[in-house]
Amino acid sequence: MSANPPSFHWSASGTVKAQWLATHPELLDSLAPEAGSLSSSLTSLAPEHAPLGEEHQHWAQSLALWITAMEKSGDDSHTAKQASVLSQLATALQRGETGVVFPETPEANPLLGDTDANRPLVVHPDSGLIQPRFLWQLEQQVAQQIRVRLAMQLALPAPEEVRSALEQVLQRNPLRFGEQPLQLDPSQLRAVLQALVSPLLTITGGPGTGKTSIVLTILRVLQRLGVAQSIALAAPTGRAARRLQESLESGLHGLGTPLPEVEQALATVGTQAQTLHRLLGYVPRQGRYRTHELNPLLHDVVVVDEASMIDLPLLVQLLRATHSRLPYQPSPARLILLGDAHQLPSVGAGAVLADLISGQVGLSIGQQARLRKLVPEHHAAFNEAAAQPAPGYAVRLQQSYRQASGDSGGTQIWKLAAAVLAPPVDSVLADLLPVSANPNSLPDSGVARLAPESCPLTDFLDWWRNETLSSSEFRENVEFAYHPDFPEDEQERLRQVFRHLNRRRILCITQVLSTGAEAINQRILEHTSLPEAGTPPGHWPAGTPVIVTKNLYEHPLYNGDQGVVLNFVHPESGNRGPRLVFPIEAGYQTLYHHDLRHLQPAYAITVHKSQGSEYEGVALVLPDRHEIAAAGTNRVQQLLTREMIYTALTRARRQVLVHGELSVFENAVAQPTQRVTGLHSALQAHLVPQPPGASA
Repeated sequence: MSANPPSFHWSASGTVKAQWLATHPELLDSLAPEAGSLSSSLTSLAPEHAPLGEEHQHWAQSLALWITAMEKSGDDSHTAKQASVLSQLATALQRGETGVVFPETPEANPLLGDTDANRPLVVHPDSGLIQPRFLWQLEQQVAQQIRVRLAMQLALPAPEEVRSALEQVLQRNPLRFGEQPLQLDPSQLRAVLQALVSPLLTITGGPGTGKTSIVLTILRVLQRLGVAQSIALAAPTGRAARRLQESLESGLHGLGTPLPEVEQALATVGTQAQTLHRLLGYVPRQGRYRTHELNPLLHDVVVVDEASMIDLPLLVQLLRATHSRLPYQPSPARLILLGDAHQLPSVGAGAVLADLISGQVGLSIGQQARLRKLVPEHHAAFNEAAAQPAPGYAVRLQQSYRQASGDSGGTQIWKLAAAVLAPPVDSVLADLLPVSANPNSLPDSGVARLAPESCPLTDFLDWWRNETLSSSEFRENVEFAYHPDFPEDEQERLRQVFRHLNRRRILCITQVLSTGAEAINQRILEHTSLPEAGTPPGHWPAGTPVIVTKNLYEHPLYNGDQGVVLNFVHPESGNRGPRLVFPIEAGYQTLYHHDLRHLQPAYAITVHKSQGSEYEGVALVLPDRHEIAAAGTNRVQQLLTREMIYTALTRARRQVLVHGELSVFENAVAQPTQRVTGLHSALQAHLVPQPPGASA
């Protein structure tokens, strides 16, 4: 095909199916709607099923134009094979994968070609991986940007200044772990040292491994060296950004008062944590970001927490915003990503954190030599890292300090989470997840399971509602009539309301089914003062937690942000009326219910929505095995994975309750998430030196 398809006006609304049907219905009409056909594969993208996200719709439209052009040329010999490829690819994209692997590479056709061909689909002959070209291009951009970043030469003061800063932060005035000074284990110390010489550092570790303590230690060292005068803190969601902020503030508070001048500057930085979209300057009406190579971030250090939630397009934008191509504006010297690679991958495309970590936890010979020159007294920490040809940019934190904190509940949760990641025999899981006869016999902390046959879900929800919502202090605070300007005494009431609601949360695998978040929220609301459930937000009772289900940039609120319904006094009439209250960076904001459409009650939320949050206790409600086996719920089986269970468990600090059958829990643990992507291969090709004659 010599000519590219013509340009056209594009609207991002609707599903891939709707866009495709609108542009070439004659093609679909000509195909029989049999299993595996193009029509059949597109039907699976209808709204009532699992539609592709907007990031895939431009690709779908371009495919439509290519097929239309192919039809005009009279070449329809590849229609059946194209339908099979597109059907499998659509299913893979719905799962967040960036491609699909075929045992036998399909023969070349007008839609399919190698990386040099101008075709919508890219095939990798060596692996059999087929990807939409735009996703392949994004993965190539990530690998290229990381290669450029790792080639940056970081300026550092003289070795004696580096040693002095390390001594001050690590020995004379270290962070506190409870009442004890924080003693870094080898992996934590290596993360601190590697931050000195690496322009990119990815730190991964499970709960209690000290990720935020280590990044605060790194920032304290860098500020003393004068190379972190401007710091940006961000996370994918507002809630995760607030958690990062609170963790840093807590760590600084443990240093005592008054804070040294360096730490005072860090305390100011901590109050400025923000969402990643806001940091990058997302403009929703234009669908673009303000920051990029020609308008980069003006910071020395950029720290992003909960990196497992970052999808492929957002990672590309972050790397672009931290890579200046202006001769007079340097790039941010250091980009630090924090996260737990064992958690659920992002809702969007890719498995970014897992791919970044894979195979990059060593140090190059050059990095080891530079550290040996800077801090020879700490050689044991970095000598343990395997030497590799490419610069290393990842550190795995190994030791969880919840075992040593004296918190038996946290220790039990950590042991169960560790067992989930390295599945033992079934009997061990049963021992780590002891069953209780009824909710009233549950311990105040630790791990327990309630079997549905002895404790039906309705009985458990009655108990949970009474335990959670019957507090006299909580009832007093939610029945109070607040003023829109939030006097100081009312702000303390608000803080108490949010602290209470954030102590416990019910987590569900899905929104649907009788064990889903929607049904559980309805059941809880049925036992409130409301005459019926399912009513609009303005009629939810005071004290109802709510969650935003779509980014609302105009407010600004983001998908996953959580608030509460409270009563307010009208400043003029004096009448009481409900409003929604959300914590924001500057305090709190209130909205009338009619200002928000994408809102749900949040007594129960999905595990996906809980990412970036932490609670004193969580109750994980598992689907019934008969519902899982029922027709039309195959998607539920796909969601019940090891990473789903691990993510749910690690949302809790002190208590985990699992309501469900042990067999369902064990089957989920035995099913790891396996996302097919091309990013790991792209990183290897761009970062690892190739032998003579090999192509990158």
